[in-house]
Amino acid sequence: MMLGQIGGFIRGALRKRSTYLFLLLVVFLLVMVPVVRVPGDESEAGDVGELHALVYALQKAQAAGKASVSLPDASNNRAWARAAGEDDVTAWRKAAKRTFKQSPVVVFSKSYCPYSRRAKELLASFSLDPAPLIFELDLREDGREIQDLLFTLTGRGTVPNVIVGGQSIGGADDIAALHAAGRLEPILNQAILAARRPRS
Repeated sequence: MMLGQIGGFIRGALRKRSTYLFLLLVVFLLVMVPVVRVPGDESEAGDVGELHALVYALQKAQAAGKASVSLPDASNNRAWARAAGEDDVTAWRKAAKRTFKQSPVVVFSKSYCPYSRRAKELLASFSLDPAPLIFELDLREDGREIQDLLFTLTGRGTVPNVIVGGQSIGGADDIAALHAAGRLEPILNQAILAARRPRS
């Protein structure tokens, strides 16, 4: 009996055009709109994005001359702090948040890739200060894992992957198109100025 009443209610509701359109829209949104992870999405604690955490861990490893980083399975601050070789999560959090203030332009590249070379040459033509922080994935033991993680974090699985102010702006063709449209230099300058601005 109850099932029949529910069925009757649904049929009656579907006869009304506005209800039908609303249900159609809901189904469309549930089925057709993918769930996309936003680049720089915040980690478990809600204050340090995974892209920040990744770049900070790689920066520390590069400075120490290490060819790889143990990338964490979990996306939480403690796991990323350990990946960066730090025990004090509070100190790590402060340092990781400053990642893109110290290096507003980051390039994930491969040393032999002509597209990577083209992107790096275009960025070098702007004489950026600070200069872009470059990670050559083919020269790292963990390059494949980093590239896979970058795909998850930015939606871009190829190199170069140019990160400006904590957001991927694409690869060589993308930044060349931005440059041709006169938009690349303002984007770069805005990220550098934002990095220099003191926190309020």
